[in-house]
Amino acid sequence: MKTFILDVNTPVMIDALKSLGYVYKVKPGKQFDEIKRDGFSEVFFKKDDFRTMTNIINYFKSKEITAVISFNENTRKFWYDFAKKLEVRTNLKAAYVFNQNKINARKKINSVATNQVKWYTVDQFLQLSSEDQHFPVILKPRIGKGSMNVHKCDNLKLLKSFLNDKDYSNFFVEEFIDGKEFSIEGIHVNGRHIIYGVTSKMKYEGTVVEAGHISNVVHLTDPQKNELMKIYDALEYSNIVSHTEIMIKSDGSLFYIESHPRLGGDLIPTLTLPEFSEDFYQLIMKVAIGKAPEFTLKAQKNTRFSLFPEPKKLPAKFIYSKNNINFLKKRYGCYLVLPNFSSGEVVTNIPSNSYDRPIALACEVSSVNDVSMTINNILAYCDKHLFSSDI
Repeated sequence: MKTFILDVNTPVMIDALKSLGYVYKVKPGKQFDEIKRDGFSEVFFKKDDFRTMTNIINYFKSKEITAVISFNENTRKFWYDFAKKLEVRTNLKAAYVFNQNKINARKKINSVATNQVKWYTVDQFLQLSSEDQHFPVILKPRIGKGSMNVHKCDNLKLLKSFLNDKDYSNFFVEEFIDGKEFSIEGIHVNGRHIIYGVTSKMKYEGTVVEAGHISNVVHLTDPQKNELMKIYDALEYSNIVSHTEIMIKSDGSLFYIESHPRLGGDLIPTLTLPEFSEDFYQLIMKVAIGKAPEFTLKAQKNTRFSLFPEPKKLPAKFIYSKNNINFLKKRYGCYLVLPNFSSGEVVTNIPSNSYDRPIALACEVSSVNDVSMTINNILAYCDKHLFSSDI
């Protein structure tokens, strides 16, 4: 039997890999432990073991591991080095570890892209004259996940406030591109780059944090697709999925923001499931082990979107019941309703990252023309019934 190591906790991905063999789902814990489940084991190692690697190698070297499958940005370098030392197959490449430093990836893309994005180390930017410091700018961590610690800064005072008590060397500054932001979902297999998802973004006012995504209502032009092919080649994607952030200006010019060799978050994978005849997550795992079958995409008849409502007035108490969840599903076509906060928890600020959002929804409507109205109705319902100013 084939045996795999997996570093993500998502049940659908565990189930998909289980269909191909036995799975060891590995994660940090307070102490070593192994819990056997149906078709897989949860294995916990101390955090120190992820620094030294020795105990983890000793545990797995007798297990005849077929492949290490990693989609977790936090442990990418560890599992790449682990697979090399154990001499087993992995879906990771040295390029993915190198590209995890966003400056490395930016340099690569600027070398091939039609439209470059200017960037500076923090020290370089601060040393510019006031005439050469063009705001707004985007402050980013060199290594980070999604919108965590990413800030749009409209002036020098705001930039310095975000950097207060932080190590400048861990951040860099990029020019702000004024356009519409999209997430691009790709599969890279058999020498091809296949774009299967284009989601337009909604953001909370004044932040870079996503408030929702609408799938496949915008179609890329041929020059835009060609630009993405250059990006994928530069990042050396193969036998992997990718999630890429781009900005498109009003004249159609495309700018690379960042990209990662993993699935998108924010329920994005569920938005494109109707395009696939086969089990999407099994397909992803077959891609990861280099055994992907040929597949074609179907036209998506309905439109799907994800949404992360917030209260209009702050602070507010988040309150929900099964009746609220059932109503959202029946009335508005929400096939997923996932509260992230406990009922009774107080929301004090606009979300500053993806973990600050009280509730996540994924919905389907029959026509793209129904998206805006449905979103407005859901937001109104949530503001009235799920958020209370009576604290």
